[in-house]
Amino acid sequence: MEDSVRPEGELTSRYLRLPLVTLVASCVPMPRVRSKPTGNVHLDDKKHPAIEPSAALVRPKAIARRTDPIVLSKSENQVRFFLVLAFICEMLLKQRSRMVRGEMTEQTTLTAVLDHASRSAARMFRSRIAVLAFFAATLFAAPPAFSQSVAAPARDTSLRPPAIAWVTRPVSANRVVQRTFQSAAAKTAVSYHLYLPAAYDREPGRRFPVVYWLHGSGGGLAGIPAVARHFDEAIQAGKTPPCLVVFVNGLEMGMYVDWSNGAAPVETVIVRDLVSHIDATYRTVAAREGRLLDGFSMGGYGAARFGFKYPEMFRAISIVGAGPLQETLTSTPRASKVRAEELLARVYGGSQARFRQEGPRTLAKTNATTIAKGSLVRMVIGSSDETYENNAAFHDYLDSLKIPHDWIVLTGVGHDPEAVLKALGDANWSFYRKAFGAR
Repeated sequence: MEDSVRPEGELTSRYLRLPLVTLVASCVPMPRVRSKPTGNVHLDDKKHPAIEPSAALVRPKAIARRTDPIVLSKSENQVRFFLVLAFICEMLLKQRSRMVRGEMTEQTTLTAVLDHASRSAARMFRSRIAVLAFFAATLFAAPPAFSQSVAAPARDTSLRPPAIAWVTRPVSANRVVQRTFQSAAAKTAVSYHLYLPAAYDREPGRRFPVVYWLHGSGGGLAGIPAVARHFDEAIQAGKTPPCLVVFVNGLEMGMYVDWSNGAAPVETVIVRDLVSHIDATYRTVAAREGRLLDGFSMGGYGAARFGFKYPEMFRAISIVGAGPLQETLTSTPRASKVRAEELLARVYGGSQARFRQEGPRTLAKTNATTIAKGSLVRMVIGSSDETYENNAAFHDYLDSLKIPHDWIVLTGVGHDPEAVLKALGDANWSFYRKAFGAR
């Protein structure tokens, strides 16, 4: 008869087909929603202590709007395969045991296993749909607590404009204090941090020059202790004259410009309100010879802007790893096109003409004669910095305007101000000594 006992090998081979089918089925992955980074962070200096961007936690809109092709990791596929294989083996053993006891034939056993596996697969499919529905509902209607727990893509913080925070959290550092002043431009209190050298307390009759330290994008709070220590050690070692260091509040992405919509008059807050407050409150050399601008990345862009626009206020200008120094803000080496467009819209009203008008190139050309006669300018850039080409082009532009300046290229150094300062060594302080009239 057809139900007569078959050879053992044939029976075994038929059982082995089930795991093979299971293997093929297990390789069909579940759909997964995945985000892609939209580009690099514009002007972000992740390694810079004084300009490191805050770890802004925002709702990942890019995730909510985009789905990728089906993706499942190799390890997840392996886990699924072995779980299903274990289930099949268990069913086969149970049915084999019943067949040996004579409760069912081999054909019945296979039919039962396949029928049970089909019902299980249907239940598994329905459960997958339920899981996906739950995941989608959670993703698109997440409460604030969930959205605050998801970090933005590592190199793009452009998903939500940074808040205008005129008063920052205080930073604890040796000989550094946080202070606030009332800004007429901002119509509110604005904070800053201040390093005071030990000589300020020892010599009450002495006046001191001031360094205005312009941070990069992100606010720079995390790096204040390291920068203050850098100055303190140099002053104690006699490498540079004692000076005050004002860590300005230029907002996370303020660009050291009065925004076109009037929301953030960053330039006026610093140049008019903060400088006059510092001179009125502390024993400073209240003249252009007693003021030095220094900044990295966005801060270098700001130093160039202020120094070239107000040469009667600032004698020394240190432009380090600066950006953006190109003629148009369509894209930058450290930003995606989307982020550049958002920055242009938020700060410059979406106008390339305004970006050019407010940029260091236009300001340098306007005041070239005055800058050439009385300003001390230096540019520092690492040869491996993504902004090197734009800095080199700006260096050539200053040459074309006959504006004297130091051009320092640090071999093998990237967009990393700590590495820049280390590579500069004591040569960094020779610029300060020259700026403050010391040998």
